[in-house]
Amino acid sequence: MKKIFFFLSFLLFALASGAQTTTDSLSKHDEYKGRHLIRAFRLDLYLNQLSDQPGALDLRTWGSRGGAFGHYSHIKISKKFYFTSGLCIAFDNYSFSAKNTNLSISQDSLLIFVDRDPEKTYKKSKLSLTYLDAPLELRFQSKRYWPRALKLAIGFKAGLLLKSMTKVKFKENDETIKEKEIRDFNLNRVRYGLTARIGIGGLSLYGYYSLNKLFKDNKGPEATPFLVGITISSF
Repeated sequence: MKKIFFFLSFLLFALASGAQTTTDSLSKHDEYKGRHLIRAFRLDLYLNQLSDQPGALDLRTWGSRGGAFGHYSHIKISKKFYFTSGLCIAFDNYSFSAKNTNLSISQDSLLIFVDRDPEKTYKKSKLSLTYLDAPLELRFQSKRYWPRALKLAIGFKAGLLLKSMTKVKFKENDETIKEKEIRDFNLNRVRYGLTARIGIGGLSLYGYYSLNKLFKDNKGPEATPFLVGITISSF
């Protein structure tokens, strides 16, 4: 997955940079002049965090990276405003500060425990989630020539959880062991929340705040996801 996101990042960044460094006239390069429906690709790279999380779910900031890639349609509704809808696949990681953190289900309740086995030296522990997201946005664009335009957007995003998995890596008896477990962990199957972006051309700052909890009510910690990152887009 890392190689795929690196390639997509490089490709979209090259497209955006190339458009911004063009020195030809506006009339020659404004390929979207007069168009009311514009299709584009977008890559989001971000850091996942949890608000109100218990100490057992304390996260490593830089280890909790995520990314999303999708296709978007921009409908022009006035001279400087667009309505944007899309569909994207998102990969979210929550890397625990306590590397010996484990998740388990007992009697339909989520258990979070720390493995203190002296024979094990833990390297990392994280929860990895895959979502199919459908974002909607209202976007303001200061100029028709998008590579030099200031862009502001507010929106809403809903997503469906496709896969949830824990990954634990530790060393025992001089052997490195990786364990993966795929199950629901009492996670909410649907997520929804508010989004915001601000940027110039093909590069923007991006934020999302969930309006529902990560885990089901009364079956897990009261933790609310949010994220901050950057967006690279072809429009």
